[in-house]
Amino acid sequence: VSTVMLAVSAALLLLAGAVPSATAWAPAPKESTSGLFAARHRLTPPATPTLSTRRPIRRRLVFRMAAATSAAPRGVCWDVDGTLADSFLLGYSATKDVLHQAGYAEPSGDEYHAYCIYTTPVRLARHAGLEPGTDDFERIGADLGRKFDDMYIDLVSTDTAAFFPGVLEIVEGLGSRKVPLGALTNAAVGYAEAVLTVNGVRMMFSSVHGADDVPAPKPNPDGMVVCLSEMGLEAQDLVYVGDSPSDGKAARAAGCKSVGVAWGSHPVENLAPQFDIIVRTPAELDAALRCFLTTGLVC
Repeated sequence: VSTVMLAVSAALLLLAGAVPSATAWAPAPKESTSGLFAARHRLTPPATPTLSTRRPIRRRLVFRMAAATSAAPRGVCWDVDGTLADSFLLGYSATKDVLHQAGYAEPSGDEYHAYCIYTTPVRLARHAGLEPGTDDFERIGADLGRKFDDMYIDLVSTDTAAFFPGVLEIVEGLGSRKVPLGALTNAAVGYAEAVLTVNGVRMMFSSVHGADDVPAPKPNPDGMVVCLSEMGLEAQDLVYVGDSPSDGKAARAAGCKSVGVAWGSHPVENLAPQFDIIVRTPAELDAALRCFLTTGLVC
C-alpha cells in the first residue's frame, strides 16, 4: 500500500510541475556575448539586419555617390583688356591716333583709364568732349569707334596684347582640365577673338563676345546671359574675372560670382564695392579660382 501511495504521489507531483522532467534539466544554451552585455547594461541587443532593412541604406549610399559624381560643372568667364591682356599701350596709342586724325585733343593716360568702363563709341565720344544724349554724340562716337576698331584689331600681336605674366599659365591650366571658359569684353568681338588667337588659347573658349554682338554691353547682364547659355552653365556655376567696376556690376546683375583684379585700369577702392573678392596677383587669382571650382565659393 505504501508503495502504491508513493507512486501516486510522484505522479501527482510531476503533473503539478513540482518535479522537473528529464528534458527540463538539460543544460541551458550558452548566452552570447552581446546578450550578456545587453543584460548587464539593460540594453536591447540590435536586431540582425535583414534584406528589407539593408536596401534603404544601400539606396541612400548610391544616391549620395551619384550626387557627388554628377555635381554641376563650374566655369570661368574673362574680361580681356586689363584682365587677360596687358594692352594699355595698344589701346591708348590707337585712341590718341584716332582722335588726333579727327581733329580732337589727345586724352591723358588717366582719362583713358577712367573712360575704359564704357564701350568704344561712348568712350571716344566722351574723349572728344561731346555731350551724351545728343545726335553728335551717337553719330560721331560710332564713326570714331569704327575707325578705332579697324586700327586696334589689326595691331593685335603678342607684342601689343600679350597676356599678363602668370595669367596665361592659369588659362592654359584651366583649359587642360576642360574647365568651361568664356570671354566678354566691352570692346569689339573681333578684338577679343584676335587677342585670344595670338596668345594661343582661342580653342579653349566655348563663348567669346564683345559689346557689338550682345543685346546690351556691360554693366548690363545681357552679355553674361549669352555666355552662360553657350557655355551650358547656370549663373551660380560661373565666375567672372574683370578689372572694371562695370565687370563686377554685370556679373552681379546676372547672378554670377565675380573676382576683380588689381592690375588693370581701376584702383582697388573703385573695384571693391562691385566684386565678391579682389586679387592683387596672378597667384591669388589662381587660388581664388581653384576655391570656386572646388566649392562654388570665391575665397
